[in-house]
Amino acid sequence: MKKILSAVILAGSIVPMAAMAADHPHSPPGGADCGMIGSAMQKGKSGLVSHLMGITTNQTGMSFAIYGVTTGTLGCDTKGAISPIFASYEQKKSFVASNMDSLAQDAANGNGAYLAALAGLMGVLDEDKVAFNSVMKANYGQMFGAEQADSVTVLSAMDQALSADGQLAKYAR
Repeated sequence: MKKILSAVILAGSIVPMAAMAADHPHSPPGGADCGMIGSAMQKGKSGLVSHLMGITTNQTGMSFAIYGVTTGTLGCDTKGAISPIFASYEQKKSFVASNMDSLAQDAANGNGAYLAALAGLMGVLDEDKVAFNSVMKANYGQMFGAEQADSVTVLSAMDQALSADGQLAKYAR
């Protein structure tokens, strides 16, 4: 029984790692492989076994990232600026389409979880969130009022409202 359980656990851990290995291209210096000794050890190698070995090593030694950043080794480039990655227009459109009713309700109220999630997708800074919520509430009718409102019309109206606001124009598409 122990052997069967061990085999199930092993298979359950290797399958997700294999999927990650197949879908995970090597990232640039300072990216996802920063400090990952497994990636450094397997550099230049290809094939499932090499990827699995790299992932397994990476998962057992997360402190290598601290070492890599501190020393500038292991694929960690500390010279470049850190920049957050925000959602693309297509991702925002998908979010709005998938959450239209809840987002409309939050916009009408001027706050809520869906509005906060949209602000997060757009990279709205903490100091701008109150203004963002106010603009969304003030422009609710233009964004969600049309009978045939869809994600494209909502985002278009939102961009117009944000562009008209001096503080929030930087978040317009």
